[in-house]
Amino acid sequence: MNFALDSNLVMSFCLTAAVIVLLPGPSVMFVVSRALAVGRPGAVAAAAGDSLGQTVQGLLAALGVGALIAESELLYTVIKFGGAIYLVAMGVSTLRHRRQAATDTEAGASSGRRSELRKGFLVGASNPKTIVFFIAALPQFVDHGRGNVLLQMLVLLLVYGVMGWIADTLWGVAGSSVRSWAATAPHRIERLIGGGGLCIIGVGTWLALSHGVA
Repeated sequence: MNFALDSNLVMSFCLTAAVIVLLPGPSVMFVVSRALAVGRPGAVAAAAGDSLGQTVQGLLAALGVGALIAESELLYTVIKFGGAIYLVAMGVSTLRHRRQAATDTEAGASSGRRSELRKGFLVGASNPKTIVFFIAALPQFVDHGRGNVLLQMLVLLLVYGVMGWIADTLWGVAGSSVRSWAATAPHRIERLIGGGGLCIIGVGTWLALSHGVA
């Protein structure tokens, strides 16, 4: 049987994905906070890492691993609180080093971008609610009659990853523009970075206290 995606299903998936990636949520708050803290290059890297982490979760869901996580309360809880602790720790670090970040002129260095890419990946990959979403959503947009179900899911994941990366990058660019504006005043940018740190702490706290699929 020849493999081909159902154009109507793909369009429906794109519309669903657009609603998810465009609305402000944990990923958006994370990327914007990194934009305020480290500037545009770091924010773009963080956005790429976050999208990659979410795509990996989708891959696990497509391969069936996600079902094990969703069905195991212990494993789900460990991943959830692990991600929450990581976010809170990152937010606290941002608050503690906000003065240094406000005057850092090396935010665009390649080592900084690699660090932000890694942070973004960990954030994207450590939210178990994402993998539960993929488990619930992916099968709805696959035509079993066309065969190659796994390949259909992988293509949809690629589409989601690209859409998420573009949306997060645009949010990051917007956040970095605010940072550039704030840089004209001595204490303004420091306050914005502190606010970004509080946002990350808020996201981590929300993840720890929330239930079900985001």
